[in-house]
Formats: sequence, C-alpha cells, structure tokens
Amino acid sequence: MDKTELINELAKSLNTTKKNAGEAVNAALMIITEHLADGDGISISGFGALTVRLTPERTARNPRTMEKVVIPECNRIVFRPSPKLLEKVNDN
Repeated sequence: MDKTELINELAKSLNTTKKNAGEAVNAALMIITEHLADGDGISISGFGALTVRLTPERTARNPRTMEKVVIPECNRIVFRPSPKLLEKVNDN
C-alpha cells in the first residue's frame, strides 16, 4: 500500500472526501516527522513505537577495493511493533 491507497482507504472508511483524508494523512505524517526530527519517540497504542537511536561512528571496508571507510555517527529511526500488531500479522 502506498500513500495514495492509504488516503483512498481512509476516505472510504470515514465516508469523507479524498481531499480531507489526504490533508489528515499529510498532517499526521508532518507531526510524526517533526517529533522524530527533534529526537522524541512516538508511541501509538495497539500499533507500535517509533524511536530515534544514535548509531556510533564505525569503520567499514569497501568490498571491492578493501579500502577502510569511516562511517560517521547518525540517527536511525527504529520501529518496535506492539504485541497486538504482531499477533494480528502472525495470525494471517
């Protein structure tokens, strides 16, 4: 499912227009993005949690040239599904 399909399903589910559903999806994604950019975690009951983790700097090797490359530290977004979501996915 992509964003357009999500908007269509939401519009159908809420019996509203695609424009209103699109605005709701865009607003929710913007809020989630802003909180994650600030380093805050997001927890949605029954769905899961999104958290930001710092990955430390490390040294890797280019497999083609065997040259060592330093990968700088960066933030990663980690998703941890709720037990309810895992149960639902594993039942199907």
